[in-house]
Amino acid sequence: MFQDWLDVLLSGSYEEALPTLTLTSEATGETTGSGRLIWRGGDDLRIQAATRKVENPTVVEPSEPAEKQDVPAKILPGDLIPHSTFLTAVGRTKRQWTARTDPCSLDGLTTSGSDLIWDFSVTGACLSNETSSTKHHYLRFLLSPCPETWTRFTHTTVTNGLSEEPRTRSSLDWLMCLPSFGNVSAIRQNKDWFEVFVEFKEGTPECDPHDIVAAIGRAFSFFLGRQCISRGYEYVAPGKHVRRLDVRRVEAKRGTLRQPLGWQLTLRNNIEPTLGPTIDFFLTERGQRVAQYLFLCWDTVDNAFATQQAIASICIEGMLRVAAEVWGPEEGGGSKVEGIQKILTWLEVDPNPIGLTPNFVNRIKGMVNGMMKAKLSAKDVQRDWTARGLLGDTKGEFQAWSDTRQPLAHGKIPPAAESQTDLQVRLNQHSAILNLLNKMVLGLIGYEGEYVDHSKRGYPPAPFPNP
Repeated sequence: MFQDWLDVLLSGSYEEALPTLTLTSEATGETTGSGRLIWRGGDDLRIQAATRKVENPTVVEPSEPAEKQDVPAKILPGDLIPHSTFLTAVGRTKRQWTARTDPCSLDGLTTSGSDLIWDFSVTGACLSNETSSTKHHYLRFLLSPCPETWTRFTHTTVTNGLSEEPRTRSSLDWLMCLPSFGNVSAIRQNKDWFEVFVEFKEGTPECDPHDIVAAIGRAFSFFLGRQCISRGYEYVAPGKHVRRLDVRRVEAKRGTLRQPLGWQLTLRNNIEPTLGPTIDFFLTERGQRVAQYLFLCWDTVDNAFATQQAIASICIEGMLRVAAEVWGPEEGGGSKVEGIQKILTWLEVDPNPIGLTPNFVNRIKGMVNGMMKAKLSAKDVQRDWTARGLLGDTKGEFQAWSDTRQPLAHGKIPPAAESQTDLQVRLNQHSAILNLLNKMVLGLIGYEGEYVDHSKRGYPPAPFPNP
């Protein structure tokens, strides 16, 4: 337990004895005993335990009607597993840490005499302990994959008997940014994983480390063009020490989306001042909604090209509505509402200036009010942005999105490309769509600087916001 927690996560191996252990489920009640938490070679995290049989288990009488039973006798394929059957393990280690596993479906149970023998897998576990420290407040965790470009050097001095002069080695392997809550440093640990260290500002209240890990992971994922996954974290706050092991199997993707800052000089020059505001953005409610659309795109980078096109087009439509909350147009007509209201007021004058009957005027009012209350469509947002020149010249990008979206709106997946020329046209359209997605996210973050324009041939650097 005293070894460095991130070394444990990198090793892919961990074992902890639990002399006292309690397994709880609404279906079986509470049973106590002892066991161990074991993780070997990157396999599932398992609980292996022996507990005493429950004296008064919670059992549904078979005579009760099926609709009154909390736990179905048999769960068919496709049925949702009732939460009442979920099992949670809570135990104490030899060093008095509390270990709690994620809830999992009831499984891996055998009977041996008067004992219940358990061997089941869980997706993760938290170990927590109270500390006497009142000063330290930090968070450490691992993310994968690593960025292709770093911004800062690590200098290592080596002295040995082969040379009288010490040798200095330098490697470009870390970066740093400043979100609102403190300092964030990221340093490469190996070819697959990098460590993130968060030092919270003095006076920062205790937070949910999962939210911070998720926001930082989303920020790196956006700039890398693919989802970054975490294996666990270590969180230290005044009076509190938490270690998390997460073994959800998420395979790293080979492909990437179009990276908004590229992966070379533009990324290196702009990533540090941009990463902090991006992390803050993904902590907000709007940022979490944006991340849901980005996740769909990250999740399909290795799928068939037609699937990537379909998902990107669908996500653009959702993103337009999210961004419209910030940039307009407003629901129900925006700036035109005031003018329409003036016309309606003018028509209500008695006698009517143009000789309309009161009943006819009321019908017009009802129709116009209904139109003003109608929800904005993605096309409405597109036309408004294009007319105002929002995000620069987006006509080509919106046209690429419209050409891809039109068949999808009628339930048609684009067929395979008939020729090399047709394939190149579709690739260009897809790049333009992803470029529009990047520009919307950069705009919502409030980014100003240089980005990579994937809608142009050769993907040249360009100023953002576009003039």
